[in-house]
Amino acid sequence: MTAPRERARQRENPEPEEGDRPVPKAVFVLIAGLFLWGCYYLLAHTGYPLGAGDARTPIVARDGADGGAVSGASVYAGNCAACHQAKGQGIAGTFPPLVGSRWVTEGNGRMAAAIVLRGLQGGIEVQGTVYDGQMPSFAGQLSDAEIAAVVTHIRTSWGNDAGAVSAGVVSEVRTALDGDAGPWKGGEALRSAFDGSAGG
Repeated sequence: MTAPRERARQRENPEPEEGDRPVPKAVFVLIAGLFLWGCYYLLAHTGYPLGAGDARTPIVARDGADGGAVSGASVYAGNCAACHQAKGQGIAGTFPPLVGSRWVTEGNGRMAAAIVLRGLQGGIEVQGTVYDGQMPSFAGQLSDAEIAAVVTHIRTSWGNDAGAVSAGVVSEVRTALDGDAGPWKGGEALRSAFDGSAGG
């Protein structure tokens, strides 16, 4: 009986032992590098300038109590770029381009602010093409400062050369539209509301 037990014991693996082997330095370097890259990425893509950056990226003072700032580029990236694309070129036949669109560049920016506030549903002609999609309202999601920042960004980016829009102007438009429910019913409704001062 002793011999078989001894043979069985010899076949077993030794008990695992906790060693003093430290984590390799390369792993620490990799983790530290990833952490630093993550910090840089977050700072570079949340509207906090790390350097000179893009001189045309408007930063509009927030009208909140915190006294912070709103980056139009960041608001655009988070809310508009999925449809209108990163450089405002839109998607052919589906989402209209913002580059060279008179709907956003003409006038003092009130129409563009009104579109962002109420959204749009129905046909709208942009640069000779009619788009018949739906844009959601951002009145409940974005503050006046954020809408001012994103409208200013759109009006001053990608070759568009229109003026900035202030949070005060957006507030005036929001007040004027108060009680008007639902999205704009296409380009004709916008032309009618804004005296036909813009189009395409």
